[in-house]
Amino acid sequence: MNSGQSTASYDYAALLSQSFLFYEAQRSGALPSTNRVNWRSNSALTDAGPNGEPLAGGQYDAGDHLKLTFPYGSTTATLAWGVLEFQTAYSTAGVLPYALDQLRWAATFLMAAHIAPLQYVAQVGLALNDHAYWGRPEDMTMARPAYINDPSKPASDLLGSVSAGLAATSLVFQPVDTTFSAKCLSEAQALYTFGTTYLGKYSAYGIDQLYPSSNYTDDLSYAAAWLYRATGQQSYLTDAMSFSNQSTTVDLSLKTPVFNWDNAIWGTSCLLATMGVPQKAKFATQIETFFASWMQGTNGINYTTKGLAYSSDFGPLRNTANTGLLAVIYSNHLSDATLATKLRCWAQSQIRYMAGDAGMSYVVGAGTNPPTHVHNRAASCPWPSVGGCDWSTYTSSNPNSHVLSGALVGGPFLDDSFTDARSNYQQNEPSLDGNAGWSGVLAALLSPSMPSW
Repeated sequence: MNSGQSTASYDYAALLSQSFLFYEAQRSGALPSTNRVNWRSNSALTDAGPNGEPLAGGQYDAGDHLKLTFPYGSTTATLAWGVLEFQTAYSTAGVLPYALDQLRWAATFLMAAHIAPLQYVAQVGLALNDHAYWGRPEDMTMARPAYINDPSKPASDLLGSVSAGLAATSLVFQPVDTTFSAKCLSEAQALYTFGTTYLGKYSAYGIDQLYPSSNYTDDLSYAAAWLYRATGQQSYLTDAMSFSNQSTTVDLSLKTPVFNWDNAIWGTSCLLATMGVPQKAKFATQIETFFASWMQGTNGINYTTKGLAYSSDFGPLRNTANTGLLAVIYSNHLSDATLATKLRCWAQSQIRYMAGDAGMSYVVGAGTNPPTHVHNRAASCPWPSVGGCDWSTYTSSNPNSHVLSGALVGGPFLDDSFTDARSNYQQNEPSLDGNAGWSGVLAALLSPSMPSW
């Protein structure tokens, strides 16, 4: 691990603000009058369910034009948690209105995807069709079928993920829009009941294996923990601990410890450890063991020469940023000042790596030598008045026509190497879930409790 501290200075408020420009650039459907990304316009207006249920809206998951509710739910929960914990920093930076707008946009689609009491949309668009197309989302003409989960194809993981996102969002909106907050909470509860009544993994039924799920008990535990926080109902806490025990047996000894769309158990541990619940000490031990692996570089976590805590060859920055968010959240609830400072310093060192301490910025449009050829169809395409957009655009050596401001790309390999090419989706593709933890830690860095250097 590189323990040296860089003297570089970063404008965390600007980075936080830019991260929400990325979310706006990923929007699908009819864009609002407040749209700030002038190279985007309305797209996929005819997205619909099998019986014509309206499914326009939401956001494209990554560099393609698919809408995927499993990682979208996880993304929304992570983003909402950061807003809940560091709302003052969001407000002081002038970013809170954009954060609320993003959460409302996401939650509105996640609720619309519940097209019938026992039907939920897992995906809009077919990967085979979508990935054969390189062009503007506004110009799509391919079929975009909706994939539905129901009792014959249960989706406890998917429904748990979305329930968690909606429950967390309901808490964010409680002080500012009680009607929308109540709607989010009601949907979160309905989806949780759906997911616990019909148990199964959503990715077991032939849906494109883009975000395959390893398990569902972690997602149900995470949802139950958020529902307990939102309602105070004891039954949700009982479920959260029960599903957590099941997930611990299945997951914790088998996986590299990462907190992401496929492993929500660490979110449950952190959430319950920061609340006054029975067995709080147990969850504190779990999450502190998780942090120890990341800070010490053990249990599948390694360190690059330049100091990044590294967990995966595919999109490592998202996992590190998510861990950073849990670290700063947990630090705010600790009586142990020494551990709190260690967690905050570690999280800041990782964010600084991403912002430029490694010699380049991994944030599009910000810092020194940021990526200019990110794997994102919309950003790569020129204005329609300038020319068309197809696979020749993809293979071109020219930079993207538009700057996908605020997008955190996947990240380097273990040797700190990185290739800025559109074809390098493994390292150079941003995604919704890749930005959520990043946004939250940036807000934390603006908080008075954070150390500075």
